[in-house]
Amino acid sequence: MGLLITNGQFVAFNGEDPTALVVNEQCGGQVRLVNCNFWGSFRRLAVLKGKSFVGFSDCYFSGWDARGEGLPAIDLQAGRLQVQGSSFVGKLAMRLGEKAQHAIVTGNNGSRGVRIEDLTGGKAILRDNELPPPPPQASKRYTLHVGADEDEACLTGDWHGAEPASDGPPGTTTARWSGAKCGLKLPVLPDTDYDLSVWLMVAKPDPTNSVSVAGGDAAKLDKPGLQQVRLQVPRALTAGKQAVEVAFSVKAWVPSKETPGSNDTRQLGVRVFAAEMVAR
Repeated sequence: MGLLITNGQFVAFNGEDPTALVVNEQCGGQVRLVNCNFWGSFRRLAVLKGKSFVGFSDCYFSGWDARGEGLPAIDLQAGRLQVQGSSFVGKLAMRLGEKAQHAIVTGNNGSRGVRIEDLTGGKAILRDNELPPPPPQASKRYTLHVGADEDEACLTGDWHGAEPASDGPPGTTTARWSGAKCGLKLPVLPDTDYDLSVWLMVAKPDPTNSVSVAGGDAAKLDKPGLQQVRLQVPRALTAGKQAVEVAFSVKAWVPSKETPGSNDTRQLGVRVFAAEMVAR
């Protein structure tokens, strides 16, 4: 009949890949967890690879993606999944993979809503879950605070996790480290000229580092420190469009190789705080 767990506490801090629950390919029995609590410093909370039924009911999920890799709390790679009446404190709640047979996710909430990456091609039922914060809407003037709740829908490529930030420009409280290749998808009003400002910190300047608007302006990031980069977005780039792409191309560096005593093995680019779009 499988494994039945009630009132469980799952906690982890150490190890190369701390994970609370792994259902391997050989598993054929059901796994049910009710009123369980997940906290600590995990990569993922549940990795589901088997062909069995797995269910979570009235659970509390927190402490995943501790290294800012963009990982989900529940990674459904195969089998069937049910999640109901549970709470998620973090970013990506679930990734429902292409090989999953079926998923039912209903009546859940979260600190930033319940973000679900559904790759099942219609084999998932998602209903009555708290919605994530909406991204900025296109307007004549707006600011995207990178690392804040609303930035998720604007990120492309290789970003690290959101962090509190006291080292940015006035009015900013959050930031993210970029990877070597990533970008921002910024909403625009069609056929409108914009001036774009990006506030960022360059820790390791390099003459090949740059930030650019797709098809338009580019600026080098070859000087260290906090800076405001200004780029023009002419109406030729917004004609008939609802968004423009801003790309960061940076030579990555690893803190553990640069700073004595650091255990940070992430590949970092630049630290980005905010982007402001102002129509002309």
